[in-house]
Amino acid sequence: MKKLLTMLLTIAMLAALAVPAMAEEPVSIEMWTLFTGDDGTTMQAIVDAYNASQDRVTLTHVAVDRENLYTKLALAMSDEAALPEVFVTYSYDVPNFVGLGYIQPVEDLLAAYPDFDFAIDKYHDACATLNYYDGTRYCVSLDFPTWGMYVNTALAEQYCPEVLEDNSVTWDEIMAVGASLQEQGVEDVSVMAGSWDRNDLLNSYLDLAGTYASEDGTTLELNKDAVVEALNTWKTAFDAGYLWEEGEDPMSMFALEECIFVTGGTWNMNAINEYGFDFTFIAPPQFSADDTPTLFGASHAFMLPTRSYTEDESYAVASFMHYFYEHSIDWAQAGSIVASKATAESEEYQAMPQAFVAENYSISNPNFTYSQILFDVLDGLDWEAVYGRMTPEEYADAWQTQAQERINAQ
Repeated sequence: MKKLLTMLLTIAMLAALAVPAMAEEPVSIEMWTLFTGDDGTTMQAIVDAYNASQDRVTLTHVAVDRENLYTKLALAMSDEAALPEVFVTYSYDVPNFVGLGYIQPVEDLLAAYPDFDFAIDKYHDACATLNYYDGTRYCVSLDFPTWGMYVNTALAEQYCPEVLEDNSVTWDEIMAVGASLQEQGVEDVSVMAGSWDRNDLLNSYLDLAGTYASEDGTTLELNKDAVVEALNTWKTAFDAGYLWEEGEDPMSMFALEECIFVTGGTWNMNAINEYGFDFTFIAPPQFSADDTPTLFGASHAFMLPTRSYTEDESYAVASFMHYFYEHSIDWAQAGSIVASKATAESEEYQAMPQAFVAENYSISNPNFTYSQILFDVLDGLDWEAVYGRMTPEEYADAWQTQAQERINAQ
């Protein structure tokens, strides 16, 4: 009996050795982003490629529109289990999120994985400011989505070839082209259509005033004269019949070749590529031909919510951020001005329309703790002053008053 037990035990041990050790399960992490359009499709493709490239991490991408992302984040702060391991929003949110306790510094995480190398000098020079708040690094930039203007190449060559010789367009030139079209009896083509009142007016305002905040970024300092001048310029062109008509969809007009120019973001590039005609991407109308054109832009950035992390979770977040940096050319396909210097210097990127913007124009995004409040108020005011339902002065006062009331309520 004793020999039999010994034999059975030996067989059992040999059988156990023959069974391969169970593979270690990959760590699962979640990333929330505000990429709900074509850029979301591009981001999901990058996530899928990352998951397929290794077996240590499984990343789930959850796309949420901007407003709901903020709400979702605020609600999750009371329950750590509901928070993602990483999320993406705008770098201008950092001061407010730090004050609310939503995010934590990224420095320890980045230092823990030196092989990934997140040195700030590898990123666009603007990141040296945008990634830091009060001397501490709180985010890692992906890109610089920027507001500009798309040009139908054929229509521009037909109606205003001389205007684009210096790769920028002034408001005086917009007015001159509009007058010329009317003199020629052209009724089926407008000069320009503005696709988003918020960014269109911000860009015009910043071209005149430079900023809307105090030097330390904590106090709203709107320049009313600049607001009024910007609105009067848009209204003059609109009333003259040079722009779109109320109710028309600017992007549809551009797709149907019913306007020479349409304002839009770099994120619209994928969609405009589908229109089937040649186009370029330049700065929106400028007030002066003598200055380097300035475009309103922001920076999408990875941020860490205020929560605890296991070692595996920390590695997973750092690993994906590094993978994204190394594969930024894939993100550039969505029209992005990338933060990666290595990608920006590549031949493939240099052939893309947005590379010209990055190298020839200034990108402006004033440091202001309450930027999103300012933008939300502007969204609500829409084109009311351009359409004549408010005076530019009333519009400027409403923007100032409503924004300040919301800031005071924080």
